Amino acid sequence: MRVPGKSPNSIFALGRSSPLPAGSLGRLRVPLMPPTLLVVLFVMAVDMLLPTRALAAGGETVLCQSGSYSCLSGTGYSGQSVWGSWGPGHNCVSYTAYRLSANGASKPWAGAIGNASDWDEKARGAGVTVDANPVVGSIAQWDGGYGHVAYVEVVTSAYIEISEDSYITDAYGYSSRRRIERSAAKFASAEFIHVRDSPTETQQQLPGQAGAISALQHGSRVSLRWERTRPTTR
Repeated sequence: MRVPGKSPNSIFALGRSSPLPAGSLGRLRVPLMPPTLLVVLFVMAVDMLLPTRALAAGGETVLCQSGSYSCLSGTGYSGQSVWGSWGPGHNCVSYTAYRLSANGASKPWAGAIGNASDWDEKARGAGVTVDANPVVGSIAQWDGGYGHVAYVEVVTSAYIEISEDSYITDAYGYSSRRRIERSAAKFASAEFIHVRDSPTETQQQLPGQAGAISALQHGSRVSLRWERTRPTTR
């Protein structure tokens, strides 16, 4: 399609046009893309490729990854700052703090919430349990650089599943869900912070029924227990 006022030998890049001399269409020089555009293209590629298939490497499987917050849908999280974390935007600290807060936890230690690499020591200093035992609702934490934290969603004897938000730049990042095998190096290098773990079993009395139903967290087996009672005689 010809643009009015433009030569048919014009190309358009990043909102600008540059007329080309006749006979030069075979010698086009492609302009370098700015770093921000490269990041945008990377995030777009992540959105298009990863949600369609699980990628497994080194005992880790990517279950979902997106440049938006779609992998964390249903949590209510959209990049908001929590307990003074950096934000708004993609940030592992903001997401885990949000999940803990949603579970009813107060800020677990005084002062700055800190980088992810600080969380294990800050937790220990505040008397919070830090160990190698994952529990649904605990926080998986890794050191190295600024570190990383993630929310533990599923725990089995063979693997755990985590949900997380990750920072790339102030403007870009991604949400994801991963399965990590217990045999993986990634699992061995993790610590688990128990600020406010989710209960693994809840019991609820059914109205008008004798007994109770026990409901386990997602990924666990569900067991039912019924007890008969004799009606009282008046």
